[in-house]
Amino acid sequence: MQNLFAGSSAIHARFDLKGSKHGRSAGQQDKQTFQTTGKCASILKDIDFEESSAGITLPDGERSRILSRLHDDVALLKKFLLMDYSLLVGVHNPALGGESGPCVDCIAGPDGKKYYLGIIDILQVYSGSKKAESFLKSIPFDSKEISCVGPILYASRFKKFMMEIVFPGQDQSATLIDEDEQKAQDRANQVIRDSANAKQGVESISQFLVGVYVAMLKIEPFAGQLVLHRTGSTVAFSVGKVDNSGAMQLAEGIDVPDELEQQAVLAFADAKINLGADWVGNAIVLDMVEDDMCNVTFANPDGGVTLQLPREAAMNVLEEVTEGERLKAEAASQAAREARAQAALAEARQKQVVRMQAASAHSSREAQSIPNILEFLVGVYLLLKKEGNFTGELVLEKKGFDVVFNVGSVNDAGVLSLGADIDVPEELLTQVLRALMDAKQHLGADWEGSVVIVDTQEEDSSNVVFVNPSGKLVNVVLGPVPWEAAANVVEDVKDIAKREAAELAEKQKVAQDREAKARQNSERAALEQEVASIVQWLMGFYVTLCKEGGVQGDLSLIKSDSSFRINMGTARQGTFIEGDDVDLPADLCEEVKDMMARMSSLLGDTWEGVAVLINRVQGEPASNVIFVNSDPKSGESVTFGPIPWSR
Repeated sequence: MQNLFAGSSAIHARFDLKGSKHGRSAGQQDKQTFQTTGKCASILKDIDFEESSAGITLPDGERSRILSRLHDDVALLKKFLLMDYSLLVGVHNPALGGESGPCVDCIAGPDGKKYYLGIIDILQVYSGSKKAESFLKSIPFDSKEISCVGPILYASRFKKFMMEIVFPGQDQSATLIDEDEQKAQDRANQVIRDSANAKQGVESISQFLVGVYVAMLKIEPFAGQLVLHRTGSTVAFSVGKVDNSGAMQLAEGIDVPDELEQQAVLAFADAKINLGADWVGNAIVLDMVEDDMCNVTFANPDGGVTLQLPREAAMNVLEEVTEGERLKAEAASQAAREARAQAALAEARQKQVVRMQAASAHSSREAQSIPNILEFLVGVYLLLKKEGNFTGELVLEKKGFDVVFNVGSVNDAGVLSLGADIDVPEELLTQVLRALMDAKQHLGADWEGSVVIVDTQEEDSSNVVFVNPSGKLVNVVLGPVPWEAAANVVEDVKDIAKREAAELAEKQKVAQDREAKARQNSERAALEQEVASIVQWLMGFYVTLCKEGGVQGDLSLIKSDSSFRINMGTARQGTFIEGDDVDLPADLCEEVKDMMARMSSLLGDTWEGVAVLINRVQGEPASNVIFVNSDPKSGESVTFGPIPWSR
C-alpha cells in the first residue's frame, strides 16, 4: 500500500476490491464517516464502493487500456492457480484539500479526482486450507458470493466486477472476457447444438465423465485433476494436468474396473465423432470448479473445449450407464482391492508391532557400545553387498519405526544423493532400528538421528558416517572398522533376530487362534439364536392352528414340489403316517416356505430339508419340533424341545 500511494497527493479514501459480496463491507461508523465527509482512514470494500459510487468513469480509450492491463494480470494469476488478490484503489479528491501534486502513476478522472490503482496480495495459492475454508463457508452462505473460491471462478468474478462496477462504460471493444475461453466455450456450445442427431451428445458424454470423477473421489480420494488419456486402444486414468500447449504432466495412475475403462473408450470415440476437428482426441481433463460444479476439458494444444456441468446431473448419468453387469464387475474389483489392502495392512501392522516392541525394549536394556554398533552396521553393509551385488555406499534412513536401505552417497555439505532401494529381511531391519536408536543415545545432540552412511575406506575396512542433512551440524565420521570383526557380529545378530522373530510369530499365532475361537463362538451363538427364533415361530404357528384351526395332535410340514404342505399326520421311526391336509392362506404358505429355506441353510447337511414334525408332549402344554431325516445316511433327526407353548 505504501508503494502504491507513494505519490505527492493526499489519499482521502482507500478501497480493497475482490469482486465478492459476503463480508465485503467496512464497519458502520467508517461508512457513515465516508458518506458524510468523503474521507475515511480505514479500508473500504466492495459493497461500500458499489453503494457510494457510480464507478470510475474514464474516456473510452483510457478505460480500454486499463481493462487490457487487468486482463493480462488476471490471466497470469489464474495460470498459476492464485486467488484472493485485490484491486487496491486510492482516491484523491482536490475538493477535500490536502497536498495535491502532479498525476504520476495515477489516473486522472474527468471530475478532477486522481485514482491510484494496483493489484495486491498476489501470492495466495488455492491450497488445502483454502479449499477447506471454501467448503465450510459455502454451507451457510452462497458459494458464489464468498471470497474464498477456486482460481477460475475467482478470476471470472473479479473481471466481471471490474468491468461492470469499477470501470463501467459503453465501449464494446473494452472487455475483460478471455477471448480464448470465450471462443472455446462458443465452439463447445455450437457443438452441443449441432449434435442432436449424433450418436451421443457431448454434454451427455461430459456428464458421464464428471460422474466417474466424482465417484472415484469418493472411493479413492486424490488431490488434483483427473486426466483420461489415450494409450493405444485403451484409456488410462491418471492424476495430473494438461498445460496450454497440450503437454500432459501425470503424477500417478489410478486403477479402474475393466467395465469402466471400456465405457471411457466409448466416450472418447463418441466425443471425437461429435467434436470432429475441434478436438485432437488424445486427452480429457476433469477438475472441480466449485463444490457442485465440474469442468470437462477436451484438451488441445490451443486450449481445447471446456464445458462446466453440475455434479448432481453427472451422477445421475453415471448411474444410468453403470448399472447391471458393470456394477457387478466394479464390486468384484473393489472387493479384490479391499482384500489386497487388508492383507497389506495386516502385514504392515505385524511389522509395526515388531518395531514398536524393539523401541519399547530400548528403554529397558542397556544400549550397545559404539564399537559394537559400528561393527554391526559395517557387517550389515558387507552382508547386503555380498547378497545384493551393489556398488557404492549404503545409506540407512530412519523414518519413524521403519528404516529405508538405499544405495547412495553424501557430499561434504551433507546433501544426500540416493539411488535404488534395497530389500532386507524384516528381522535384520528390526536389529538395525535398535542399533540406530542406541547410536542416538550415545551421540546425543551431535547427530540428528535419521541418516547413516557406510562406505568402503580401504580394501578391508569401512567408515560409518552419522549424517546431519540439515547442515547445521558437522557429520560424525567414525572408523575405520575392520571387516573381519564386523562379519562375525552381524551373523550373531541375525541368529538372535531369527529367534526373536520365531518367538513373536508363536505369540501372534496364539493370539490369532484365540481370536478365531472367539469368532467361532460368536458365530455359533448367532446361529443358535437364529435357529431358536425359527423354531419358536414354528411353535407359534402350531399353537395358533391348534386354537383357531381345529388341529389336534401332531402336525407335519412336508415338502411338495417347491413348497410345503401342512398335514395333520405324524411320524414313526422316520416314516410319515399322513392325515388330512390343512388349508392355509397363500401368504402364510409362503412364509412357511421361507422359514424352511432359512432353516435348511442353517442346519446344512444335518437335515434333509424334506419334513418337519411338531408333536405334543403327553399331558403337558409343550411340544417338540423335529426336523426329520428319513434316510439313515443323513444321521439322526434334529430335535428341539420340549418347548412350552407360553413362549
